[in-house]
Amino acid sequence: MIIIGCDFHTRYQQIALVDDSTGELSERRLDHENGEAHTFYRGLPKPVRVGIEATGPMHWFERLLAGCRILPRRLGRVRGLTLPFGVALAEFEALVL
Repeated sequence: MIIIGCDFHTRYQQIALVDDSTGELSERRLDHENGEAHTFYRGLPKPVRVGIEATGPMHWFERLLAGCRILPRRLGRVRGLTLPFGVALAEFEALVL
């Protein structure tokens, strides 16, 4: 299974993904306007789990995930959360989903 932590912004998203079969962890920035996010999510092998940290409008993204048969899980930012040095929030979310 691929597990993705997504820090969603209006024009882009910063993601961290873990492939639980290999343990490989990677980070990536996906732009929305040029179709990069659409191409990325449509090309993922199943199963996939996506955790999203977002506060703005993201209905198009939820529809995209539904079309790819990916059920998103919304995450709120936890106030006072202290992450280890050098660990991005998206990476942390991918690890704890």
